Amino acid sequence: MMLKWIRERLGYVLGCCLLLLGCDPLVTQFEPVDDAVFYQAKQLTSSADVPAEIKAMTWNIRFAAGRKIPWFGDSCGDRVILTADEVYAALENLAKRINDVQPDILLLQEVDVQSKRTAYIDQVQWLLDHTSLNYGAYATAWQAQYVPSDGLGRMDMGNAVLSKWKIEDAERIGLPQRGDQDALTRYFYLQRNMIKTKIKVPGLEQFYVVNIHADAFSTDDTKRKHILRFKEELDRLSSTGALFIAGGISAFVNQAAVMRYLGPKANKGVAYGVASVSGTVLAVCSCTVLPLFAGIYRMGAGLGPASAFLYAGPAINILAIILTARILGLEMGIARAVGAIGFAVVIGLLMHLIFRREEQQRGDRVDETSRDEQHNGRGEQEHH
Repeated sequence: MMLKWIRERLGYVLGCCLLLLGCDPLVTQFEPVDDAVFYQAKQLTSSADVPAEIKAMTWNIRFAAGRKIPWFGDSCGDRVILTADEVYAALENLAKRINDVQPDILLLQEVDVQSKRTAYIDQVQWLLDHTSLNYGAYATAWQAQYVPSDGLGRMDMGNAVLSKWKIEDAERIGLPQRGDQDALTRYFYLQRNMIKTKIKVPGLEQFYVVNIHADAFSTDDTKRKHILRFKEELDRLSSTGALFIAGGISAFVNQAAVMRYLGPKANKGVAYGVASVSGTVLAVCSCTVLPLFAGIYRMGAGLGPASAFLYAGPAINILAIILTARILGLEMGIARAVGAIGFAVVIGLLMHLIFRREEQQRGDRVDETSRDEQHNGRGEQEHH
């Protein structure tokens, strides 16, 4: 421990000396709004002239470290520098999944570009060259010539938007830095951002994609500031009448939790109860609830509970209930909450009954997939 402490302090001293003696700053300082970096695949693929629908995908790729590498910064591990073989293996798995899904637009967080820890591989360019996506824009969140902590060295990590269609404009929008760090740590620490891109989608005049990687580890109100700044930008786009896709906030629940409480095989009382009241903790409107509904449904939630959540979410969020009670009286506030929950359960049950055959088939497919994954997991363990 003492040797590690000494190495870290020597690294900080060396960094400060280089900062004072060098011509360029060790860590890039950004304006509130900067231009993003544009990319293009080596070989372009054709895309539909006027798409019937747009498929978007968002993914925090964890700088292609994969799930099994215990990196020191986010999983209490001891790994700092990855080998090129490890990075390429993870990128190949990422590209395979992306090619399976075939998104028109891909929002990426924690992408490395020419960083020492990931063998100086430009992950944005690599993914463009190995998927059917054609154009990209990148906004760095952590760009430093040298980071002294644990031998990280050169660092360039950020957010990216990849698209089948040409990206006409892209800008990096800075987010507030953490306020719970000392000045030296804050100087070398990442500077989070949003990347806003305007994409030339055939048939649409104004189409934007906004990608954010909000703070995760702060102990002050930095997270709240990031979310409010994100909302502010989305509200501004909405006021202009532009269409937009926004993503990058981490999921609050995992697939196992969705299946346990909202899945087709879950207890009906629990499923509809959870679905009908969960909107109280989400300040969502009738538009914002749609991607949440689609997300939990794709994770495996039954159509009935998912529909109950879709109906009840905007109606019983805590802000709407309080506002109703203050303006129309406590009785009306309570009546709104009770009525919304009741109607949500009824609507969910009706949707389940109407589509019960499709839901049964979908449940059988989920069970089959789960059995296959368990079988593959056992096979992999036996192989190892």
